[in-house]
Amino acid sequence: MKNIFYIITIILTVACSHNTTSRNNLSALGFYTSHSEIIKMLEKKELGYHEHFMLGIAYKKAGNFKKSILHFSNSCFEYKRNLNLRLYPYPVYKHLDSFNFKSVYYNNAVYEIASLFYEYREYKYTVKFIDLLDDDEPALFRDAVILKARALIEIKEYSQALEILKDFIQKYKDVSSKSLIHIRIASAYERMDNFCEAVREYFKVIALK
Repeated sequence: MKNIFYIITIILTVACSHNTTSRNNLSALGFYTSHSEIIKMLEKKELGYHEHFMLGIAYKKAGNFKKSILHFSNSCFEYKRNLNLRLYPYPVYKHLDSFNFKSVYYNNAVYEIASLFYEYREYKYTVKFIDLLDDDEPALFRDAVILKARALIEIKEYSQALEILKDFIQKYKDVSSKSLIHIRIASAYERMDNFCEAVREYFKVIALK
């Protein structure tokens, strides 16, 4: 029994040390290598969620949004992969909303996917993707809620966008966050042709400065 215990311990130690080295190598790769070189180096290897996330970033920088969505989607879970995922909003959403062990990249990857589908003018799904996120990371969640409000404005859900933003601004005390949210509120009022309220919001930004 002791021998079995020691064998298991050795295997786990080696596996963990290999993962640490791999992550360190990936960090160096991300800092010192161009996105085209990252794509060439990683596409030929067996990929875990770390590599998929890095490829998602690389393909986004290369302007290949579809492949970026594919790799971001495959970085969301520790064990689940679907390289044949149909890159339309509904299949991607179902993949992200499935019950699996989330990776450490889940929130970041879902935000990136939401922002890419926003570029494809899939505004309703942008909102749905953002609703999958939790608020563990304040800066990321702030950007996600602002993106959600932008999507709502695009589909003319002005009152909902304003309600979200006005409630949300109470959670932040820093000037940068408050400024961004006031500007987005002003933008909503402009789209509603309510220029007096828009000007008031812009004055609030100036007052913060």
